[in-house]
Amino acid sequence: MGSLESLKPVAAMVGLNFGYAIMNIMIRSALTGGMSSYVFVAYRQQVAAISLTPFAFFLERKKRPPMTLPVFCRIFMISFIGVLMNQMFYAKGLYLASATLAGAMGNLVPAVTFLIAIILGLEKVNMRSIRGEAKLLGTLICVTGALVMTLYKGPLIEKHRPRSLHVSTIKKYPAQLSLSAMFCIFGAVQCTVVASIIEPDLKTWTIGSNIELLSVLFSGIVCSGIGFCVQTWCISKRGPVFVAMFNPLLTVIVAAMATIILHEKVHAGSVGGSILIVGGLYAVLWGKSKDIELNEDQLTSMGVAKGLSDSIQGTKSPDLSIDITEPLLEKEASKI
Repeated sequence: MGSLESLKPVAAMVGLNFGYAIMNIMIRSALTGGMSSYVFVAYRQQVAAISLTPFAFFLERKKRPPMTLPVFCRIFMISFIGVLMNQMFYAKGLYLASATLAGAMGNLVPAVTFLIAIILGLEKVNMRSIRGEAKLLGTLICVTGALVMTLYKGPLIEKHRPRSLHVSTIKKYPAQLSLSAMFCIFGAVQCTVVASIIEPDLKTWTIGSNIELLSVLFSGIVCSGIGFCVQTWCISKRGPVFVAMFNPLLTVIVAAMATIILHEKVHAGSVGGSILIVGGLYAVLWGKSKDIELNEDQLTSMGVAKGLSDSIQGTKSPDLSIDITEPLLEKEASKI
């Protein structure tokens, strides 16, 4: 049962990355079809906020903590950076480049997250241990694979046609569903305001095809609404580096799907980079799993030691109290 519990975050992140890969392909199709990337992001966050808020409101009514100004400011800034800036730049890059390249550039996230986590003391690396070396080496391999995919094309591979601040906030506001809903709400407001300034023409806001509507609904409900909940839950269980290290998997999935669905050309650099990314991902996950096992063993050892200490004190203290209050010599003298 313990091993199954530890696999739940892994399964959740793998499933989420498949959802992101499908979203990338759909967004690429919608944007190349003429939809504004800014309008798309605004619609996506509106759908996410509408779909997630009712569940957060009713399911966490009793355990939702009161809102404070510092937490409000944190949520606003996380939404501004993690939703507005992240998604608008990502959507624009997805339109200007390709689904595979956009997914590959996201692999810089694990390295940056890893370094920030070390600086903030959220992640510790012991270079004298194999698990510490595995985490650091795995991160470097992942980044190397992303750079290979981005900068090196190599020969074309022919193909057959077929028959693209958060952790600390969770601790201060431990209501994951409500927190995710507020990210979506703030993100929807911010993205709508910015998109309205950039795209003031109302004709631009018209959804003109089924793929545009489907991409907005899928990315809003699955990738933003459910995605925020899954990421928040996984961060609370395993930490931010664990979540970030699944970004490379997205690159591999997107590359495969873009080849099959969008008929993007596959080069040797993409294949070699994908292999490096997967290898680095497994190395980091192995190091993280060893860290968890070590922490559990330490907690178990501390619990056993504390129990033994309490047991020893419990057996000795009655004898000492008797000796002090009723000395044996006086008791024997009274009998004589």
